[in-house]
Amino acid sequence: SLARKVLRETLEKAGFEVIEAQSGVEALNILREIEKKAAQAGKKVSDYIQCIVSDIEMPGMDGLTFTKKLREDPKYDDIPIIINTTLSDSAGIQKAKQVGADEHIVKFKHPNLVKLILDSIEKRRKKIEEILLKKAKQKGILPNQIQWTTNDPLFVEAIQEFSHWFEQNPPEDYDAI
Repeated sequence: SLARKVLRETLEKAGFEVIEAQSGVEALNILREIEKKAAQAGKKVSDYIQCIVSDIEMPGMDGLTFTKKLREDPKYDDIPIIINTTLSDSAGIQKAKQVGADEHIVKFKHPNLVKLILDSIEKRRKKIEEILLKKAKQKGILPNQIQWTTNDPLFVEAIQEFSHWFEQNPPEDYDAI
């Protein structure tokens, strides 16, 4: 689609590597393959995918359903999701928040898209790191002893706490992640 092309070109010009899918189902399949690759390498999915920008209107599975499915899986908790939509009404934005989207952009009106993506990545990482360091301190573990991988039980525990925190504290607005 034209919107996807414009988005891809914008991100590639900013130096991002873009993986593209035409539907939510295709995107999930791509992510499952990346999950396998990450697991085999002992890494997190976020070592391969730093941010997901999803159109709200996709064939087979819309962006809200896609986002909800990802937010139900802790492996994706540290990856921000930005919804790309033609809808700028508060009801559409509220739905995106309810399923766990970090931000939204209105199609063809995203002059600060790159900054939005980088800020979203940083906000999620800082919150997870804050929880992880707090848990490490409680258990007498030094920060340099944390492996920061999905195989590290402390990291998994921090991700689970972050998921619970995010569910209990949905952002009032997209800047309050």
